[in-house]
Amino acid sequence: MAQQVDIGVICLNDWMPNYEEEKSRIASFKAAVLYHPPKDGKSDYWEYGYAPVGAEVFILGFPPRLALPGTLAIWKRGSVASEPLVNIAGQMPIFFVDSATRHGMSGSPVLHFGKALINSRGLPAPAPQAFVEPWLVGVYAGRRGSSPEEQEMSLGRVWHRRHLLSSCSRRHAYPDE
Repeated sequence: MAQQVDIGVICLNDWMPNYEEEKSRIASFKAAVLYHPPKDGKSDYWEYGYAPVGAEVFILGFPPRLALPGTLAIWKRGSVASEPLVNIAGQMPIFFVDSATRHGMSGSPVLHFGKALINSRGLPAPAPQAFVEPWLVGVYAGRRGSSPEEQEMSLGRVWHRRHLLSSCSRRHAYPDE
């Protein structure tokens, strides 16, 4: 049985306050990709690195009464708790993270700062030596729809980055323009 998912994207530049005096203390990040040089005359290609099972990740969210709404996030630590290349239940493009999160964390970016990555074939794919940016591995989906066992084990769900990118590339303005 196919499941449907609603995905919303907000351009932060449209509503984020301007923290001119704070900008030296607030760092931004960009999502990273692994580069593969051409082989046998074939064109170059890029792919996304994945944090392996057990890797430390951070979920940046805005839980009620704990964060300054819409500005500075709470950084919640967790670890990748399921194979990131395998969809949960064979159909959902989601993997588990082990982290005791709370309401308000859904929709948060999930970042990995490590250098040990795997590629789409599950093989080691180290980040470039000079690379210092975090890896965006997905977006936290929260616990809604989780089984009682998942809840008891503090497992949260993360939408795979590859799913989000394919969904956003087929974007559709609403209402129709």
